Amino acid sequence: MLWVCFLVGFSKDQMTFILWSKTGPLLAVGTAKGNLLIYNQQTSRKIPILGKHTKKITCGCWSSQNLLALGSEDNTLTISSHEGDTIRQASLRGEPAEIFFSVMKMDERSSQGENT
Repeated sequence: MLWVCFLVGFSKDQMTFILWSKTGPLLAVGTAKGNLLIYNQQTSRKIPILGKHTKKITCGCWSSQNLLALGSEDNTLTISSHEGDTIRQASLRGEPAEIFFSVMKMDERSSQGENT
């Protein structure tokens, strides 16, 4: 944990969420101020994303396609690329507690993996 604190460099921002990608050397770190850092262990590249959410990031999940879903106390859900770019954002009625990617069968010819 100390290594992650040093790595992230958010000395004034408390870490509230940390999760390794299922398929790559990517680490997502969310903070109490709604900031996000994505660290690529293979390249040692850090991508800080300030203001991903307006309040504490509380939960999240990586998909098998390296999409990152994050939930926050600001009652929003964001889906981001492995580079941190926001792909989708949705307002929720309450604070999310757990997030998972799933496969929804759409068509026999479709095999995109986790799509929901």
